[in-house]
Amino acid sequence: MSNYNPNHSKLGADGPATCFNCGKRAMVLKVGECRMLDGCIVPDVEYLECLACGEKLFDGPNTDKVVSYRKSLRKRSPKPKTLTYA
Repeated sequence: MSNYNPNHSKLGADGPATCFNCGKRAMVLKVGECRMLDGCIVPDVEYLECLACGEKLFDGPNTDKVVSYRKSLRKRSPKPKTLTYA
């Protein structure tokens, strides 16, 4: 994605980037909480989101944040119990 620069908090002069999923020029930079498809809310990330189709795009460091956050949730949640049927 040529328009994405993680060092900028606002979009450049070119405006929204083109979405690789739907092809519309509607990708905007968002910073903060991100709701994932499964309902998980990841705090403090920077990502591009398409206003047309909802596709999200993360750079390397922010992908690492998402992965780390999900791992921390798995460590905190209890393991599901296995049911034994007689």
